[in-house]
Amino acid sequence: MWWRCWRQALGRPASSAAILEFIGLRVARRQARRRPCGSSPRSSTRSGRSGVVMRRKFLIRQRKFSTRWRLASSVADQGAPEACGRFPEHATMASSEAEWLDGQWQRLQNTVDGLQADLSAAFPFAPSPRMCAYLVLAEDRRFPHHPGFDPLALCRAAWCTSFGGQRQGGSTIAMQLVRTVVGRREPTLRRKASEVALAVRLSRYVSNEMIPMLYLWAAYYGWNMEGFCRACQALEIDPRCSTATEDAGLVARLKYPQPKSHDAAQLVRIRTRVAHIIRLAPRRTCTSWRKDDAI
Repeated sequence: MWWRCWRQALGRPASSAAILEFIGLRVARRQARRRPCGSSPRSSTRSGRSGVVMRRKFLIRQRKFSTRWRLASSVADQGAPEACGRFPEHATMASSEAEWLDGQWQRLQNTVDGLQADLSAAFPFAPSPRMCAYLVLAEDRRFPHHPGFDPLALCRAAWCTSFGGQRQGGSTIAMQLVRTVVGRREPTLRRKASEVALAVRLSRYVSNEMIPMLYLWAAYYGWNMEGFCRACQALEIDPRCSTATEDAGLVARLKYPQPKSHDAAQLVRIRTRVAHIIRLAPRRTCTSWRKDDAI
C-alpha cells in the first residue's frame, strides 16, 4: 500500500506541493496509528467521556499538522495569497502561517543579499570550486537534481529516526543554509516544514552555483570559527592555494565542529571524515581543479 501511494504521488506533477503534501499526510497517518484511542497508560483508568475528549483533541492536532504541511508546500509553490485561498476552512490559521513564512522569507532574502555582497567584496578570498564540490559530495549528492529539498533523503531520515533508532535530518545544502541564517533549530515538524518551504524559494532566488558558496561562507566550523574567514584564519588555510586535504578538512568540520579544548575522539572523527570525502572525489576532477587554480 505504501509503495502504491508513493508511485501515485510521483505520477502527479513534479511540484514541491505534491511531494510535501504526500510526506506530511504520511507522517500524520503514522502518528494516528501510533496513538489510537485508549493507548496511553492513563487513558485506561479514565471514563469513557475522557477518552472521547482525548481522541477529539488528538484529531484536531492531526488536522492542524496536515494543514501546516500543505500550507508550507503551497507557499513554496505559489506564495502566501494563493496559499490562503486553498484553505477556506482554516482561513485564520492559514493566514497567520502564511504571514509568518513571508516574514521569515523576507529576513532570509535580506540576509542572503548581504552575504552575496560580502562574498563579492572578499573575492578571491572565497570558497574555491573544490570546496564547493567536496561539500556537495559530503552533504548533498543529489544537489543538482532537486528543487531545494530531497524527498528521498527526507523519507530515509524519517524511516531511520522512527524505526532504525538513529536520528537523521535529511537536510539539503539549501535547507542547511536556511537553518544557519534563520537560526531556528528546534526539533519540531513545523520547523522542518517551514525550512523546506524556504529552501525551495531560496533555490529559485539564488543560482545553484551560489548556494554552496553562501553556505560555506556563513557556516559554523567550531569554537571561535563562525564563518569562512574566521575558520580559514584559525586553520591557517588560504583558499587561493589550498590543498585537497585542507579543503576536505574545512568541509568535515561542518559535521564535526572543531572543539574548544583538545578532544581526541572528535579529532579522530574529523580525520576519518576527511579521508572519506577525499575517497569520494574522483582523481581526474581534483586534477582539473588544480589546473584551473594554477591558471
